[in-house]
Amino acid sequence: MKDGIARSPVLLFILILLGLFAWTGYYGGYVYTFTVPLFWVLFIRKKPAEILGLSKNNIVPSVFTGGITGILLSVLGGLILKWSGHEKVHLPTIPETSPLPALTASMFTKSADGYLLLRSSSFWGCVLYFFYILLAVGLGEELFWRGFVQNYLMSRKGPPWFAVSATSVLFVLVHIFLISLMPVRTFSLFLALIGCASMLWGLMFYRFKNLWGCAISHGITAFVVWRCFFYSL
Repeated sequence: MKDGIARSPVLLFILILLGLFAWTGYYGGYVYTFTVPLFWVLFIRKKPAEILGLSKNNIVPSVFTGGITGILLSVLGGLILKWSGHEKVHLPTIPETSPLPALTASMFTKSADGYLLLRSSSFWGCVLYFFYILLAVGLGEELFWRGFVQNYLMSRKGPPWFAVSATSVLFVLVHIFLISLMPVRTFSLFLALIGCASMLWGLMFYRFKNLWGCAISHGITAFVVWRCFFYSL
């Protein structure tokens, strides 16, 4: 009964997101992070969502730790970018009157996260962008990397440190594209920070047995670093 109740809202949520992206002309850069683990666990294996870390276990210490580590990682990330002389990446402007992204806009600005970031200079735009990042990047990516990948590696009966480390290596590799946006020195330091953050989130997931702290920490870090230190609106 509970599984059946859980699957219907998840499917509806994904369909609404896909419909929204199709209607606005913007793709959802983080949809895969929700769909892959959720479809596999809920619809293919027909298991409860708790398997992915969507659990109430240790939720208070997990959320508290997530908030503190998110703030600390944000400050550290900002200091690294400033210390290394990173020049903020300028985002091209999309005409407010256009229902579709300009043909000359970069791939990032055609995404939902780029679209919302461009409009985060206003108070409500910033609030909307924060909650989007918290949900899509924080929870979405953690569902995939910790709830799906790390959980799978841990189920292979290997040592926990291997699952945490291997997941972090893969997580770092998907951020290689950043080398096109910053000098090599900045890129190296920033990639090291990403690796350390991923290790921390992996350990938090292993310690608290849920995703909430990891998702909050990841979301806060991504919001502050991208919004305040990396991109220029």
